[in-house]
Amino acid sequence: MTQRCKQIGTAVPIQVVYAHREYESWFLASLDTIRGRHGIPETASLTGDVEAVANPKQWLSDRMPNGQIYKETTQQASFSSGIDLDLACQNSRSFRRLCHALEQLVEVMSQAAPP
Repeated sequence: MTQRCKQIGTAVPIQVVYAHREYESWFLASLDTIRGRHGIPETASLTGDVEAVANPKQWLSDRMPNGQIYKETTQQASFSSGIDLDLACQNSRSFRRLCHALEQLVEVMSQAAPP
Protein backbone atom coordinates (compact mmCIF):
# COMPACT_ATOMS: atom_id res chain seq x y z
CA MET A 1 0.00 0.00 0.00
CA THR A 2 2.76 2.46 0.91
CA GLN A 3 4.54 1.79 -2.39
CA ARG A 4 1.36 2.48 -4.36
CA CYS A 5 0.91 5.76 -2.49
CA LYS A 6 4.51 6.74 -3.21
CA GLN A 7 3.99 6.02 -6.91
CA ILE A 8 1.20 8.58 -7.00
CA GLY A 9 3.76 11.25 -6.16
CA THR A 10 2.01 13.41 -3.59
CA ALA A 11 3.36 16.71 -2.31
CA VAL A 12 3.12 15.50 1.29
CA PRO A 13 4.62 12.40 2.90
CA ILE A 14 2.41 9.36 3.38
CA GLN A 15 2.40 6.71 6.09
CA VAL A 16 0.07 3.71 6.05
CA VAL A 17 -0.80 2.18 9.43
CA TYR A 18 -3.40 -0.45 10.28
CA ALA A 19 -4.73 -1.46 13.66
CA HIS A 20 -4.02 -5.14 14.26
CA ARG A 21 -7.28 -7.04 13.76
CA GLU A 22 -9.60 -4.07 14.33
CA TYR A 23 -9.53 -0.48 15.50
CA GLU A 24 -11.16 -1.68 18.72
CA SER A 25 -7.94 -3.52 19.59
CA TRP A 26 -6.62 -0.11 20.58
CA PHE A 27 -9.46 0.24 23.09
CA LEU A 28 -8.34 -3.02 24.68
CA ALA A 29 -4.79 -1.65 24.82
CA SER A 30 -6.14 1.20 26.95
CA LEU A 31 -8.63 -0.87 28.94
CA ASP A 32 -7.54 0.70 32.24
CA THR A 33 -8.91 4.06 31.08
CA ILE A 34 -12.16 2.89 29.47
CA ARG A 35 -13.39 0.36 32.00
CA GLY A 36 -16.01 1.73 34.33
CA ARG A 37 -17.23 3.93 31.47
CA HIS A 38 -18.96 3.38 28.16
CA GLY A 39 -20.76 0.29 29.49
CA ILE A 40 -17.57 -1.61 30.33
CA PRO A 41 -17.64 -2.70 34.00
CA GLU A 42 -14.90 -1.76 36.47
CA THR A 43 -14.09 -5.44 36.81
CA ALA A 44 -13.23 -5.95 33.12
CA SER A 45 -9.69 -7.21 32.69
CA LEU A 46 -7.52 -8.64 29.98
CA THR A 47 -4.21 -10.36 30.44
CA GLY A 48 -1.75 -11.10 27.71
CA ASP A 49 -1.42 -9.62 24.25
CA VAL A 50 -4.39 -7.38 23.41
CA GLU A 51 -3.69 -7.92 19.72
CA ALA A 52 -4.24 -11.65 20.16
CA VAL A 53 -7.95 -11.08 20.84
CA ALA A 54 -9.56 -12.42 17.67
CA ASN A 55 -12.68 -10.24 17.79
CA PRO A 56 -12.25 -7.08 19.90
CA LYS A 57 -15.79 -5.84 19.15
CA GLN A 58 -17.23 -9.08 20.48
CA TRP A 59 -14.88 -8.96 23.48
CA LEU A 60 -16.28 -5.52 24.35
CA SER A 61 -19.89 -6.66 23.81
CA ASP A 62 -19.39 -9.73 26.00
CA ARG A 63 -18.50 -7.50 28.94
CA MET A 64 -21.38 -5.05 28.60
CA PRO A 65 -24.29 -5.51 31.00
CA ASN A 66 -27.91 -6.42 30.32
CA GLY A 67 -27.47 -7.73 26.82
CA GLN A 68 -26.01 -4.45 25.53
CA ILE A 69 -23.63 -4.75 22.62
CA TYR A 70 -20.82 -2.59 21.38
CA LYS A 71 -21.85 -0.65 18.28
CA GLU A 72 -19.06 1.16 16.49
CA THR A 73 -21.42 3.67 14.88
CA THR A 74 -22.67 4.94 18.22
CA GLN A 75 -19.88 4.14 20.68
CA GLN A 76 -16.57 4.33 18.81
CA ALA A 77 -16.16 8.08 19.32
CA SER A 78 -16.77 7.91 23.08
CA PHE A 79 -14.43 4.94 23.47
CA SER A 80 -11.81 6.77 21.39
CA SER A 81 -12.00 9.81 23.64
CA GLY A 82 -11.11 7.58 26.60
CA ILE A 83 -7.92 6.13 25.14
CA ASP A 84 -4.75 6.85 27.09
CA LEU A 85 -2.20 7.27 24.29
CA ASP A 86 0.78 6.25 26.42
CA LEU A 87 -0.98 3.16 27.75
CA ALA A 88 -2.17 2.13 24.28
CA CYS A 89 1.36 2.64 22.97
CA GLN A 90 2.74 0.46 25.77
CA ASN A 91 0.23 -2.36 25.17
CA SER A 92 -0.17 -2.44 21.39
CA ARG A 93 2.49 -2.91 18.76
CA SER A 94 0.26 -1.52 16.00
CA PHE A 95 -0.56 1.55 18.09
CA ARG A 96 3.17 2.09 18.64
CA ARG A 97 3.56 1.95 14.87
CA LEU A 98 0.87 4.63 14.51
CA CYS A 99 2.66 6.87 17.02
CA HIS A 100 5.99 6.34 15.27
CA ALA A 101 4.45 7.14 11.88
CA LEU A 102 2.95 10.35 13.25
CA GLU A 103 6.28 11.35 14.77
CA GLN A 104 7.97 10.78 11.40
CA LEU A 105 5.37 12.87 9.59
CA VAL A 106 5.65 15.72 12.09
CA GLU A 107 9.43 15.66 11.75
CA VAL A 108 9.34 15.74 7.94
CA MET A 109 6.69 18.44 7.86
CA SER A 110 8.52 20.60 10.41
CA GLN A 111 11.72 20.39 8.35
CA ALA A 112 9.80 21.40 5.22
CA ALA A 113 8.02 24.33 6.87
CA PRO A 114 9.44 27.78 6.19
CA PRO A 115 11.18 29.44 9.17
